[in-house]
Amino acid sequence: MELIFKAMISKYQAQKDTAIAELSILCQSPVGVGDHSHIVQECMAKIKAIAEAEEEMKVLTKIINENSPTDKE
Repeated sequence: MELIFKAMISKYQAQKDTAIAELSILCQSPVGVGDHSHIVQECMAKIKAIAEAEEEMKVLTKIINENSPTDKE
């Protein structure tokens, strides 16, 4: 089970990192902006992708913590 959780966290982190990289290009590179006539919507979509990845990691971490054995037993 631990490997599954690790893979899921890695996937969410990669989604977040990808969106951050793409947002950076859209905001800082004239070449990136030139290809997108709806730059504000594109940036908003990247922010949404970052927020979703962070929320999914948060939920998964909560599930992992709630189901891990405790030292109290």
